[in-house]
Amino acid sequence: DGPPLALPQRIADPDIDPAPPSTHRGEVSNELDAVILTALEYHPDDRYETVAEFRQALDALQEQKPFPPSVEAQL
Repeated sequence: DGPPLALPQRIADPDIDPAPPSTHRGEVSNELDAVILTALEYHPDDRYETVAEFRQALDALQEQKPFPPSVEAQL
């Protein structure tokens, strides 16, 4: 929250982590938080390498399968 002009500064600052979705919606699981936060990582090397990997993480969450290593690191 804050003034509208603060949003671009927050996006551009690698030291400010986005709030997990569960802070806005209590029913969001820690696992879904981890998947979303991985996708939102500031540094590209910390994000999913491909859309397919992101999809795999979402599918794993839905099907209760093991997560890709990039998500496991966030849990």
